[in-house]
Amino acid sequence: MANIAYCVKCQESGNASWVRIDLTQGGAGIEIRSVLKCNREGHRWPLIMRGQEFFSISPDLPGAQSHRLDLKVPQGIKEDVEEAESTSVGMSYKASVVMCRRALQLALELVLQVEGQTLGPLLTQAKEQSVVDDRIFYLAQRVKDFGDGGAHRVGAIDPNTVAVVIHDTVEVLNFLSPRLSAKQ
Repeated sequence: MANIAYCVKCQESGNASWVRIDLTQGGAGIEIRSVLKCNREGHRWPLIMRGQEFFSISPDLPGAQSHRLDLKVPQGIKEDVEEAESTSVGMSYKASVVMCRRALQLALELVLQVEGQTLGPLLTQAKEQSVVDDRIFYLAQRVKDFGDGGAHRVGAIDPNTVAVVIHDTVEVLNFLSPRLSAKQ
């Protein structure tokens, strides 16, 4: 049996894009977690299928924060945050926190006009030069710590942690956005 998944946002406007998904499987079946992207408008939404049935289709990515990013945040950095959200849907939690760490590092390199430094020294420099206040430094340090854990340590990172890290990343990037736009 084929299933049709419509772009939730396009369907609301009466201009629906769709995809036909037909999984033929035996035994107990499988579960698919993915993010579908509408090529017409660029909308992204999560899809979970179990066996031949849609289990969940949502109009937004869980915990989607990237839509809150300031317009001054460079597109490449926004894409890193969007990728962090997308990979969390596929349960790639370590990859999600690493992408947040990467977005933060790229933003600080741009603001501080340096290259080739790791995130720790960049954060120290940003604090010493009053680029970040105490609250933003704390949030950025938390992104760094979880990102380091995702990149270098063996251990579980849960979806709630990913949601916090993505939120913190957006907060820090929005704080830095006036300085980011001046450097582009």
